[in-house]
Amino acid sequence: MSACCLFLAGGLCLFAGKQANSPTPGPKYPWPKNSTEAKPAVDAFTATLTQSGYDKTFRDGLKVSPESARDAVSKTGNIDIPKDILIIFHEPEICKNYYPFYLPKLGEKVTNYVDYFQGCFTKFRLGLLSDKATPPPKTSPKVKWTPDNIAAAFTAVLDRSTREQSFRELLTGKPTERGTAAALKSAKDAVSDEGWIEIPTDVVILFHEDQANEKYHMFFLPPFDEHKQTTYEYRAHFEGFYFVW
Repeated sequence: MSACCLFLAGGLCLFAGKQANSPTPGPKYPWPKNSTEAKPAVDAFTATLTQSGYDKTFRDGLKVSPESARDAVSKTGNIDIPKDILIIFHEPEICKNYYPFYLPKLGEKVTNYVDYFQGCFTKFRLGLLSDKATPPPKTSPKVKWTPDNIAAAFTAVLDRSTREQSFRELLTGKPTERGTAAALKSAKDAVSDEGWIEIPTDVVILFHEDQANEKYHMFFLPPFDEHKQTTYEYRAHFEGFYFVW
């Protein structure tokens, strides 16, 4: 047998040996029903954040869509994640592009949209709405994305959500859309049409029921260094939208 064949045979044996010795993942952990069962999910988020700190391809994949983020967390943490769980990762410097809200109750009086805002963008930096500010008439062109117009649009949206269940569903997405990019698009379209406002493509808007909703998870990504594998904990990067696990 030639040296080349011996080398190839040896390589195949080595590969087969490694395959045989590779650990086989066990059954996937179930998604927690409440905070007392949260450890596998917390560990999965920590593992995902940690890998995003040194693996550029992995990090970029997390930001593509809620679906890609959910799939990555599921695979990295070996955990089953229901389809209606919304997961978002973003770079810390674009925090101002994210507008998450919990919806007021039906029949509730809305005075200021900031009361329902749950984003990382500090509330005092958001435009405050005067009593007389309202969205422009829909016979005119849509207005620009400015603090005053943003305030008028979101307040009008939240106010209407207290009166119409069907409109609330546009904001949260249909039950089959929740946890997906389609739900985010539905919310954005509803705000644009109700507030008659042009919304930049890089702005993300989401609405959910209940002030502390454990189906909605948003994180800012850690610093990136491909030469350093630092552990980044779930709790340190968690932004909402419930009391941290």
